[in-house]
Amino acid sequence: MCKNKTVEKINFRISKPIENMITPDVKISRISQMPAKAKILVVDDEIYICNIIQEMLSSDDNEVLTTNLPQEALRILKNQPVDLVLTDLIMGDKSGVDILKSALEISQDIVVILMTGQPAIENAISVLKMGAYDYLIKPFTLESLRATIRRGLEKQNLYRENINLKE
Repeated sequence: MCKNKTVEKINFRISKPIENMITPDVKISRISQMPAKAKILVVDDEIYICNIIQEMLSSDDNEVLTTNLPQEALRILKNQPVDLVLTDLIMGDKSGVDILKSALEISQDIVVILMTGQPAIENAISVLKMGAYDYLIKPFTLESLRATIRRGLEKQNLYRENINLKE
């Protein structure tokens, strides 16, 4: 167990009256390393959330793409391989459900995690049945997000290893 823990403050400007969408205090722990470098797409209509998540995930040596436009996210998914998508559920004309459906049509083993500040049990059940890996409720800690992403990527790696063994 690591005795010295580093705490990093992330400052950001709130553009909506919803305070603390993501808890800004982050405990950095090298014990919870993510699997090998992953390509992660972050989609949220709040650009500051994209920026915070990008900074945190990039420090784990991942390639992180961000967009606040769902249409741009769909274009990225169609044009390049992505290991994991982290998307807001409600974003205007397109939703996280649209991103989820498109991502799973493009790649069977892609990990999709939805996040929302307006939770409803029906939404959670619905997206999990559609194939989402997890459903996070804002506010959440960055360590919690990191752990969810790590578990999703580990599951994906196991799936890919199984496919390779069968071939």
